Amino acid sequence: MDALRASCAIPTVMKPVYVEGEEIVDGGVLNPIPINRVKRTPSDILVVVDVNSNIPFVAKAPATVAEEQEVQKHNQFLEEFKLRMKTIWPYSPKDSSPPAE
Repeated sequence: MDALRASCAIPTVMKPVYVEGEEIVDGGVLNPIPINRVKRTPSDILVVVDVNSNIPFVAKAPATVAEEQEVQKHNQFLEEFKLRMKTIWPYSPKDSSPPAE
């Protein structure tokens, strides 16, 4: 379970996991574009997406009632998802805090 929790431990999204005193986070933090691990062939095409771009997110206000309803539907889905996650992943934030020294 620790490995699964660590693979979700993306900074600013979820807290890191502490295993045997070591702070563990998602592997993408260290090497987000591991193209040195890709096996290439002469005829292949490699497409790389850098998800760590510096393009700021600008939230737009919904322009129509339909868009507003979609936003509300999405927000409701997220809240329901969080509740379901608590039932299958019952660890509280204090459970993943660093060990006391």
